[in-house]
Formats: sequence, structure tokens, C-alpha cells
Amino acid sequence: ACGVPVVCYDLGAQADIVRQADCGVTVPPGDPEGFVAAVGRLMQDPGARARLGENGRRACLAEYSAEANYKKLLSIYAEALESQAMESKKGGSATKR
Repeated sequence: ACGVPVVCYDLGAQADIVRQADCGVTVPPGDPEGFVAAVGRLMQDPGARARLGENGRRACLAEYSAEANYKKLLSIYAEALESQAMESKKGGSATKR
């Protein structure tokens, strides 16, 4: 959310997020020279830094803010309650606590 582009190795969820949000550069794993080169390219290109950083900021606020997480959590709870209610109507054995 700080508006700074990301440079990360192309591994797992972090790389997926960087690609999806277009908020930085991924580098093949185990390539420290490539990592340094990617940072260097961003240092030399203020336009790319600003664009990628702003993309990351927007994605962070939209997907990972407290409000976004609150909405996701409410949705999960609503889905669980709905599923439990449907099981009860079917005569199924809903888990009791």
C-alpha cells in the first residue's frame, strides 16, 4: 500500500499476486544477478516505478485492506450459515456445538 513496486522471485503466491496486479517484476528463482538487474531497471525508470507502485497500492487497498477482509469474512460466515440451514431443512445432521 506504500506505492512501491515489488521485485520478487517467481515462486508461489507472491509471484502470482505481482503478475495479477501488475505491480512489480518477477525473477527466476536462484538468480541473484537477475534480481539486482530488475531493481536496477526500476531505479532507472521512474515511469515504470510509479505505474507499478500505484498498481500495487490499488490492488492492496482493494484486496487486502481491513474493509476488504471484513467483507470476505462476512461472506464466508454467510455461506457457512446458509449451508447449515440447508442441511437442517433436509433433515441432515448439522454439527452441533
